[in-house]
Amino acid sequence: MAIYDPQLFLSRDDRELLRLLAELLLSCEDGKEDQNRSIEEVPLSYHESQSLLELLEQFVESRKFQEGSYFIEKLFSPASLYDKKLRDIYMSWRGRYGKSRSVAYIQWENFLGRVGIWTNQRGNPNVWYRASAQPMPFDHFLRMEQRLAQGAGLSLRVQALVLKFVAARAAALEKIRRGDDRLEDGQIREPPTKLLEGLKRQHSSMTGTAPISTTKLAGILTIVMDFSVLFTTRDWSVAGLLSATAGALPPALLD
Repeated sequence: MAIYDPQLFLSRDDRELLRLLAELLLSCEDGKEDQNRSIEEVPLSYHESQSLLELLEQFVESRKFQEGSYFIEKLFSPASLYDKKLRDIYMSWRGRYGKSRSVAYIQWENFLGRVGIWTNQRGNPNVWYRASAQPMPFDHFLRMEQRLAQGAGLSLRVQALVLKFVAARAAALEKIRRGDDRLEDGQIREPPTKLLEGLKRQHSSMTGTAPISTTKLAGILTIVMDFSVLFTTRDWSVAGLLSATAGALPPALLD
């Protein structure tokens, strides 16, 4: 199946946040290691810490992140797929991006089919006989993620880091898609929110900013990047929510 170029909806602050996260990831690539940190951690200057705090705050407080994170968390939880609020969030954001809201029910069913959530325990399974979409194969999703990273203007090295990060979470993502695992309330919101809270505490205490793990930076970068295509087209919405989920998975789930 052809992959169409994504249309990224990024504010100026979102673009600056992506640039800063990518720059921080690359800063650990010199391979140096000292007594205070490993090469898996990135130190922040005061200016970088302040900029990251301000940009993360804008992102975390945005309506799209608030509604989008709720949407993903509930979609991959035991909640009903036929909760009207979930469909309304999906359709209202598509409307903001100029997409038709006609045949909303069919659009919603095809989206769910493409995500690959099976409803044998979460609703009426007969609906899948009317849905034309098949679950997105994981290798197709990875190709879309690469196209998105290119479209976001990330360097080749950062693109490779993002793809490696997402691919490492393949098994955990497939378990969530099958319903063998679930997302907890707040799980998508947690990575950027916890980092934001930590930055605020450190600034208020004047103790300086602790180094940040490259895994945490890669996860947050992935979430920010993929929220830019969430609710655009059907397939980019699927790719966006899968990758944002990957960005929020704790390392313990990868064992």
